[in-house]
Amino acid sequence: MLQELLQGLFNMAQVFVLLSVLLHWLDIAPHQPFARIVRLITEPMYRPARLITDHLPGPFDWAPMVTLMMLIVVQRLLLSLPF
Repeated sequence: MLQELLQGLFNMAQVFVLLSVLLHWLDIAPHQPFARIVRLITEPMYRPARLITDHLPGPFDWAPMVTLMMLIVVQRLLLSLPF
């Protein structure tokens, strides 16, 4: 049961990261209610990644990609543990 809960939480986090990227690509105004909710959920997840990625040159924001990779790695590590 705990494994299914963790799986669901990680999957939801990954969906929110992808939604954040999609909203940015579609240029949805950040003050829209749905965009604001997505931002409130994803920005705290992006902070650790931005400590690393803010120093990279260029206009691309690597934080969502790094966050997604970190979520996948931690998810696989946690779900490989015997519960």
